[in-house]
Amino acid sequence: MKPTRLAGLASFLAVLILGAEFASACLNDSLIDYAEQRYRQAYWQSVVEDSHPDAASDDLFTQPSGEFRRPLHPVTLETLDEHLAYFAEPSYPPSFWLKLGGSSALAVLLLSGAFAWARRERLRALREYVGGAAADLPPTLLWPKTVGTTVVLGIAVGVGVLVVDRVTDLDMTLTRTLAPSPTVQVPAPHHFPLRKTRPWRHLDRPADRGGRWKRFWVEGAFDGNENDRRSSLRARLAKPVTLRFAMVHDILHERYVRPGEAYYRARNARARQKLARLDRRWNRDTDERPPAEWFGHVDDLAVGLDRLGEYDEAEALLRDKLQLQKAADLPRYTTYANLGTVLAHRSAKAALSGAPDARHSLEEALSFIDKAITANPNAHFGREVWQKAAIEYLLYGAEYPDFLRRYDMVGNRLDVHRSCDDMRFDGSGTHYVGRELGDLSRPLFSPARYDWDTVEQGWHQVAEEIGGIGVRDLIRDVGAEGEWSDIDGLSQNVAVPFDDPVLGIVGMWRLGGGPNPHFALTLGGIMERVGRPRLAWAAYERAERLGAGWPESVRAELHKYCGDRKTELQAHLGESAAALRHVFDAELERGRDFQRKYLRFEREMLADGHSPDHHLQETFFAKHGRIASTPDDSEKVVVHGWMKPDWRTTLAALPWAFVLGGFLGLLRALFYAPVIDRKA
Repeated sequence: MKPTRLAGLASFLAVLILGAEFASACLNDSLIDYAEQRYRQAYWQSVVEDSHPDAASDDLFTQPSGEFRRPLHPVTLETLDEHLAYFAEPSYPPSFWLKLGGSSALAVLLLSGAFAWARRERLRALREYVGGAAADLPPTLLWPKTVGTTVVLGIAVGVGVLVVDRVTDLDMTLTRTLAPSPTVQVPAPHHFPLRKTRPWRHLDRPADRGGRWKRFWVEGAFDGNENDRRSSLRARLAKPVTLRFAMVHDILHERYVRPGEAYYRARNARARQKLARLDRRWNRDTDERPPAEWFGHVDDLAVGLDRLGEYDEAEALLRDKLQLQKAADLPRYTTYANLGTVLAHRSAKAALSGAPDARHSLEEALSFIDKAITANPNAHFGREVWQKAAIEYLLYGAEYPDFLRRYDMVGNRLDVHRSCDDMRFDGSGTHYVGRELGDLSRPLFSPARYDWDTVEQGWHQVAEEIGGIGVRDLIRDVGAEGEWSDIDGLSQNVAVPFDDPVLGIVGMWRLGGGPNPHFALTLGGIMERVGRPRLAWAAYERAERLGAGWPESVRAELHKYCGDRKTELQAHLGESAAALRHVFDAELERGRDFQRKYLRFEREMLADGHSPDHHLQETFFAKHGRIASTPDDSEKVVVHGWMKPDWRTTLAALPWAFVLGGFLGLLRALFYAPVIDRKA
């Protein structure tokens, strides 16, 4: 066989091989992208799926112990296998096959066209050359024509790919309730709902428009106006307890039940009786320790005395208990926590007024809370961490009153005026759950790459693969603005995910000392920064009404600050102060009326001889229903995993066209140069 024929055959085979490889790569990328997309949604679903999605905020509390329930069910291996098997054999929607077929066909057309155009250009140039148009024409002058026409063809096909991509745009939308934990139960396999949407609708800046195949966004689903949908967001990934905005709404409007004086007096009487019986069973002089149940009854009595404002007796009981525990070398977490709480409740307001004894008592409260955190850092979903932060804030404010004018409890600045949009959107275009995840590596969809000895460990490995991002890093941070991080004596000196302090405040408000202006002011600043203007307005309104709890030296300025923020929020919402206040008053009165009904019911039941326990609340709820708000769409996350067209990435997907065009032009010119010379 002649060398020229061998060269032609080799070139033809090269075109076929490259064409098949390119088509295969296109197909493989599409399949991998789709599998990644489904796997990413599986990951996010497992993180954001709540095992009790319809639970009202009241259901997250258990009275009177003050503990949050943790309604979590661990993933079983059977469920996990079923879950992963489903994503190993996904079911593709029609739009996916249309996109895949169109892209593959255009890829093959691109290679075939490149070969055809190269051949046509070569033959046309050869006719001109043989015809004597240019007897000394060097073969290399044939290359620019071949390359140029191939480039034009590549651009045309790129536009075609872009059009197909826009027409068959795939929007995978998954709506799930916010998560309590990465270890919640994985739901049974089901198809994700599909719906068409305009890809750019929710993006507020061109810089946010990412790659066509390797991007996916997490977006908050809001019940507000279109301004609440302007930014791509991160998922609300959480701790063992889920924060719901319904919780914030309910504490601001008193939409919860709280045991009253009659309850605590009855419970205290019962605790005293039990302690008296136990005291007869042991001798302080001879016995090393009291019976085990004695310590729990002391805690119950001390907490009850604290709620009734009888701080001295509560302190004496707890100090006595602490001495016995130290002598017997027993765990002391509850004693530290309760003693610190009693001292803080007794001395906080007086310390802010400048009383030296109260300041000393508050410092001692801080030391006990610190010991409680050391003994059990995860108790009460970490509430003591924020109790400690609140005490530090009050101590610093007592020494430097100007500090209270400049910062709230978590370090959000009060002395810098910013618009609502400035509050809500930081430099990266984030909202209450933050930012896009970015690119994922191709093998991410393969579950075999991760260690599934424990499900949580597996998910954390997946999270680390996502650009080294930890799941808690995906939440909008608040606090530690300005010089906050440089202030000595503040343990919470860095910005933190917003749900951390809010959960702490919800717990202290509802299960601790009750409402105070410092908590309300802090909630207002956080709710502004996470895009909840109505909740922010309500928090500032409540802070003003609780303003007697501020020191006189800063009261007027903080009242003015709350008023200014409410004015800004009113303009943002397009509603008058009278309209917002009418809704607020109605909600607050509804909550207080419900509480009055419960307290009356509680007194009647206790007078009839019923036991002071949480069954009182269950009986009341069965008769009167619950008042806690049901989480709405603002408590959900929407995951978008569309394949978005993008000029840069579409053209970047066509390098084979340009490389192949130039390669063919070079081969044809070189292989046929001897033929041209002989014919000439």
